[in-house]
Amino acid sequence: MTLRDLPAEDLLYGLYDNRHIQKAVDRVIKAKAVILATPVYKAAYTGFLKTFLDLLPSDALHGKIVIPIAVGGTLAHLLTIDYALKPVLNALGARYTYSGVYILDSQIAREGSNVRIEDQIKHRIDKTVEQLVVEFRQQIHPIFQTRGEQR
Repeated sequence: MTLRDLPAEDLLYGLYDNRHIQKAVDRVIKAKAVILATPVYKAAYTGFLKTFLDLLPSDALHGKIVIPIAVGGTLAHLLTIDYALKPVLNALGARYTYSGVYILDSQIAREGSNVRIEDQIKHRIDKTVEQLVVEFRQQIHPIFQTRGEQR
């Protein structure tokens, strides 16, 4: 019997039962903010990320801030975050999804085990994370508001 012979539910259960994957799922559930990063293949996020998202409870991202980051080989896939990833994040309850950062593969240099990201990309990622940190510190994001309370 091969993996292809097993029903999809058994494959997902086997993955979900893995202690490392369960730990990652638990971390997402407990988080107030989630940063997802994925390479882009064939105009979509990876199957690995899709499988992980499938393992999350249906409301796993409810009330959380989500920052999507994607790395692709061409500008033709620039809208992957908006048209492929965000609908799935919304289905998991994400309502506070930042615009995200799309990075061209050519903006990342790899030399052995060292990775260098262009300064422009570092700046965009830093600004996005800084926005998240400011909102948490000042508790100005809607996730900190109680019902009927407005700041």
